[in-house]
Amino acid sequence: MAFNITHKDMGRAFDGPVKCTFVDKLSAANSKAVIYLHGYNDYVFNEEMADKFLARGYNFRGLDLRRHGRSWEPMHQSFNHFRDLKEAFEDIDAALERADEPEVHLLGHSTGGLIAAYYLNCGRGKRFKTLILNSIFIDWNSNWAGENIAVPLGSLIGRALPELTLQDGQLLIKAVDPLVYHLHKNYGGEWDFDLGMKRLHEPPKYAGWIRAISLAQDRLKEHKKYIKVPILSMYSDGTRSKINATKEDTLSSDIILDVRDIDEFSSGLGDQVSEVEIAGGVHDLFLSPEPIRTYAYEYMFDWLEDK
Repeated sequence: MAFNITHKDMGRAFDGPVKCTFVDKLSAANSKAVIYLHGYNDYVFNEEMADKFLARGYNFRGLDLRRHGRSWEPMHQSFNHFRDLKEAFEDIDAALERADEPEVHLLGHSTGGLIAAYYLNCGRGKRFKTLILNSIFIDWNSNWAGENIAVPLGSLIGRALPELTLQDGQLLIKAVDPLVYHLHKNYGGEWDFDLGMKRLHEPPKYAGWIRAISLAQDRLKEHKKYIKVPILSMYSDGTRSKINATKEDTLSSDIILDVRDIDEFSSGLGDQVSEVEIAGGVHDLFLSPEPIRTYAYEYMFDWLEDK
C-alpha cells in the first residue's frame, strides 16, 4: 500500500501562500496513530517506518511541513526555510485535527524533533499521549567559536535580514552531503528518495532560519520540564565529523549532531524522560543499517507498550 498524499492550503505567510502535505498510511482497524515530523533537508518518504507502525496497530500520519518536500512552492518560497518555528505549529494542528483516532503520539526527527518538543513546551497539542524524539536537534554541533560567536551573530542578523544567506552548501562546500549520498540507492545505499526533496547538496541556510532554530533551542533549555507527557529521546552512541567522515563513519554514527548535546539536554525536556543510545545508529536512526534500525524500532515499540 502506497502513501496517500493530501495537500492543505494553510493561508498566507511572510512569503505568500503556504501549504502543508499529509502523507498517510491508514488502516480502519487501528485505533492509535502517530504523527511524524521530518528533519531539515528532508521529507516523509520512509515507507518501511510507516509499515512498522501499521503492523503494530498505529496509523501513520506523516507531515511534509510548509516549504519542505511536497509542500515547497518553488516560485515564491525559499526551500526548507522558517523565520519562526512556531509557523509549523499550524501544520501540526492541522494534522492533529484530522486524526480521528482516540490515541495519538508525536514523533519527530532532528529539526522535526526540535519543532515537536517546542510545540509541546509551548502548551500545544494536549491530545498527544507521548513524544518520541529521533536525534533531536537541541543544540548546534559546532566548536566554541561557532556556538558562542557565529551562531549568536547569525541569529542577530536574522532579526533584521532574515533572507540573508549565511551558508550555502552548494557554493561554499562544493561537495555532496555524505549522509544523503551514502544512504541513496543510486550511490550504493538502501533507500530510494527524491533527490529534489532530500538533496545531495544541503540547501542554503538563511539568517532567519538560524534565528528560528536558536530561539526554539533556547526556549527548551530555559523552560525546563514544561512537557508533561512521557518522552523517549533516542540517539546514536557516537558522533563523527561530517567534514572528513568515511563511509563507515557515515553508516555507523551521527555525523550531523553531537550526541553528547542530546544526552545533556534531553533530561530537561520534561518530568518523564527516557533516553536510549542506539549503538551504531546513524543520524536518522530508522535509516540505520540492519540490525540496528530493527533494534531501534523494537525499543521504541516496547516503550510505547508501557505508556
